[in-house]
Amino acid sequence: MRRVAITGAGAISALGRNTSEFAASLREGRSGIGPIESIDASLLRFQNAAEVKQRSEEHTSELQSRQ
Repeated sequence: MRRVAITGAGAISALGRNTSEFAASLREGRSGIGPIESIDASLLRFQNAAEVKQRSEEHTSELQSRQ
């Protein structure tokens, strides 16, 4: 049997930037889908998406370090 260690939990999504915001959005029945605002979507087939808004510098640098 293989062992697994979970060292933390987190969420960065269209519903929230951390687990508490994400959980609250789920409980309240919010949708993270809406008009695309970060780019010009006029030429895209779909103009709605689940964008992560208000990214913090901490999250951005963490994501870049994983690439």
